[in-house]
Amino acid sequence: MVALVGAGPGDPGLITRLGAELLAQADLVLYDRLVSPEILELAQIARSMVCVDQLPGCHPDRIGAIGKAMVEAAQNGLRVVRLKGGDPILFGRCLEEVEPLIEQGISYQIVPGVTAALGAAAFAGIPVTDRRLASAVALITGHENPTKTDGNLDWQALARFPGTLVFYMAMARLENMTNRLMGHGKSPDTPACIIAQATLPSQRVLVTTLGELVAKARAADLRPPAICMVGPVVDCRATMNWFDRRPLYGKRVLTCRPNVPEEKFGNSLVNRLRAMGASARNIPTLEIVPTAEIGLPGLSQDSSPQWDWLVFSSQPGVQSFFAQLHQLGLDSRVLAGAQVAAVGEQTARALAQHGIRADCTNPGGNAESLAKQLLDKVQGRAVLLVRADRGREVLAQTLQPVCRLVEWIAYRQVNRLALNATEQAWLDEGPLDAVLLTSGNIASALAEVLPPHQVEAIQAGKTAVYSLSPVTSESIKKLGWPIAGEAKEPSMAQLAEVVQKGLASS
Repeated sequence: MVALVGAGPGDPGLITRLGAELLAQADLVLYDRLVSPEILELAQIARSMVCVDQLPGCHPDRIGAIGKAMVEAAQNGLRVVRLKGGDPILFGRCLEEVEPLIEQGISYQIVPGVTAALGAAAFAGIPVTDRRLASAVALITGHENPTKTDGNLDWQALARFPGTLVFYMAMARLENMTNRLMGHGKSPDTPACIIAQATLPSQRVLVTTLGELVAKARAADLRPPAICMVGPVVDCRATMNWFDRRPLYGKRVLTCRPNVPEEKFGNSLVNRLRAMGASARNIPTLEIVPTAEIGLPGLSQDSSPQWDWLVFSSQPGVQSFFAQLHQLGLDSRVLAGAQVAAVGEQTARALAQHGIRADCTNPGGNAESLAKQLLDKVQGRAVLLVRADRGREVLAQTLQPVCRLVEWIAYRQVNRLALNATEQAWLDEGPLDAVLLTSGNIASALAEVLPPHQVEAIQAGKTAVYSLSPVTSESIKKLGWPIAGEAKEPSMAQLAEVVQKGLASS
């Protein structure tokens, strides 16, 4: 099976749910150069991911190589995703790409995506239609087939079109486009705009008139990819603009939390920051490696568990525990009769995803407070503590004297030795405004892989450091890094809030 999937206009959150599911199942991904690296991360099991720019041929005739690659992979039984920017059937040469599949009798499906015109307009705060201003919209390519001796565009009709004109890929032919429209009677005073890097944190919007569009675009040094809109609706941006009015717009923020399976679109902290307008990126400094041993203390396939309480210290611990149950051919029913405790709301939420409601938890995520709650409850009881190979010993040291405690190392935290090319490229895009740290281990690992000039910026206070908790802050201070702010409670919501207040006022 081959799927042509629209990746949307840029923001990784705009890919459809079906598109994300197909990527997660793909063996081969053939993707356009401008597709977000974060969307590519959804292809968890792909054997190969190939940018179509790397295929033989130059841009106009590379379509044959794309078709050949899809046909060969499909004939070998691979699940193929052809990942295209925007929407596959709008200026995406979709028919040309599926023709080889049709000829070979290979089944395929087409998954729509948010097309660039609609994504750009929405993120620029411009309605493509408005019943008072424009009841129609025309989507026009700025790159017609180069083999045509005469283009198909009727410039006289476009100049008279009673609605909004949206030009794709217009930058290279911007002067020709504006001259053609004005030459056929379109007023040079018609509102016009260019939306570059649409839907991305780097999005730029130039609003002007048709007559001044070329000169102002050159002065602003706007570059592709970009959408051009012409029509009265452009003036609505003054009222409807929302994207660059958010509190963290223009701020570059780094988080370093480990990736977990349930957060394939980036973790909730990154999502919160992006919703506030930040250019936020999660670059894990620790890798979560599940334990290689199969089996759990006090549990076998032929016996009931010997625990009265299970205490989960983290979200990855929950995932590792249930993965072990699955390998043993068991499920959550083995927990019948046992009580469950969780450190923090995210750990409790991870348990809920497996149908388990924690009997004891502390929303703030502080190990000390959970240990205090458990002291009376676990007296003389058998307790299994599910934890990482390294970290704080608060739970174990507090509970050990009052109960029969067994610790199970569910996973190891391994420091990453280097960043990949995509992560390094994001860091190279410019200075960081803030770094958010959620544990001492993460902070120490970051110090080892962050480029020296960015470490110096942190030490000098040019890049603000925000901490999840007092315990994390103590570890950060040992690195010699000043702390700009600390969450009132150890939760992602509180950490995002303190960052918003700190950066918005800077």
